[in-house]
Amino acid sequence: MNLYTSLTLRYLKQNKRRTLVTIIGIILATALICGIGNICTSFMDYQMRNEIQSNGSFYVTFNNIDKEKADIITKSSGVSEYGYKKDLGSIILDKKNSTSIDINVFDKNTINSFQITLKNGSYPKNQSEIIVTEDLLNKWNKKIGDKITLNLGELIYDDMGIISKLKNPQKTTFKNCRDTR
Repeated sequence: MNLYTSLTLRYLKQNKRRTLVTIIGIILATALICGIGNICTSFMDYQMRNEIQSNGSFYVTFNNIDKEKADIITKSSGVSEYGYKKDLGSIILDKKNSTSIDINVFDKNTINSFQITLKNGSYPKNQSEIIVTEDLLNKWNKKIGDKITLNLGELIYDDMGIISKLKNPQKTTFKNCRDTR
């Protein structure tokens, strides 16, 4: 046997308690490092899924482009999926807390990229139908199928970044509302 090996075995036999504590310490340290790695990976996966659900799953967006330019981009060889989104305006939910909601029109591909799951109802068939969360339905005291009238406009912010008012507000009525999770 090698000199170092025999010396190590003799030391381990003489100090059994210290050897056992060292082995347990190594096992716990390894478990701690693996656990922290798993927590970090799980948190990053959670953030990615949350971002996809709230902002959609896509690589790039183009804002305010003409239909002809959009057709050139979508017919290019590198584009496999695309979707359209049109901004209708925003509403102020709570001016005191500076909370607002943007109202948008999506095509089917864009709805799929946002991974919207319906609790009740069906997807909108035209621009006069809307998907609404269960919390908003309860806040507005509405049910699926009720008409919802919203004051849509462009948000104006003050110097502090707080919503001050709506620019060019227009009352818009949506015929059916859907309930999402």
